[in-house]
Amino acid sequence: MRFGLAISMCDPSHYLPLAQAAEAAGWDSVCVPDGGPWTNATTEAYATGGERWWGPETAFLDPFVAIAAMAAVTERIRFYTNVYKLPARSPLHTARAVASAWALAPGRIALGIGLGWNREEFDALGIDFDSRGSRTDEAIEILRRLLAGEWVEFEGRHYTIPRLKLAPFIPEPLSILAGGDSEVAMRRAARFCDGWIARAPAVDEVITRVPSMREALEREGRSFEDFEILAMCPDALDESSLLMLADAGVDEIELWPWNRYDVDLGDLPGKREAVARFAGEVIEPLRALLGG
Repeated sequence: MRFGLAISMCDPSHYLPLAQAAEAAGWDSVCVPDGGPWTNATTEAYATGGERWWGPETAFLDPFVAIAAMAAVTERIRFYTNVYKLPARSPLHTARAVASAWALAPGRIALGIGLGWNREEFDALGIDFDSRGSRTDEAIEILRRLLAGEWVEFEGRHYTIPRLKLAPFIPEPLSILAGGDSEVAMRRAARFCDGWIARAPAVDEVITRVPSMREALEREGRSFEDFEILAMCPDALDESSLLMLADAGVDEIELWPWNRYDVDLGDLPGKREAVARFAGEVIEPLRALLGG
């Protein structure tokens, strides 16, 4: 099992030192969210089934600005988005951001994608909210071809692209991970992506969803063994919970370790200590137990 440090809901000055702390302690990756601008009104429910639980003053950095900055002060640790609102942007814009980050940190970038949930945000951007699923499917195809360095000409339902080429491009396939727990989201992950990101607070909730992802892969004729399962599961903060997730097939867990030690979100020294302490108390023994 791999371990990803989830950085969000914090002062922007925390990103770089936390990434450095995670690398020094032996974490595998850092994931960052996408967000904003926050509209005053929201008619759609957030993924947890209610209103957003953070205030409009909460800072969310542009994910690829944050990733590039963190990559510049680290050497090994990987970075990915959880999740990047792909249909809220042109796939050309996304391809350029991803390829630029990869050029600065080769082999250390992956792309976690989602649809976005705030209708008013899409309205403010002048982008249709209801077609975001089918636009995402087209965008994934465009992204793969552009990032591979192909000359791309595309005529689809949502995107029309004249013959063009991206430079820099990525010399190996980019790992694209799809978030979302609906049947449609799992089908998208199985059909177009390299992995799936589950999100649930409770360990049991994640475990019960994994078989549905297996079934979606089987329907697409794909192997579960060649597919990544990631999970953002805040309750998985002890060895027994993590072993249960590993047994269920989860390859990487995303965590906020300061939750385990009751560290305030604004306490940067305490958060850095929590990153190192969790690695010593949980990650290292678990890796030894799992043999990796």
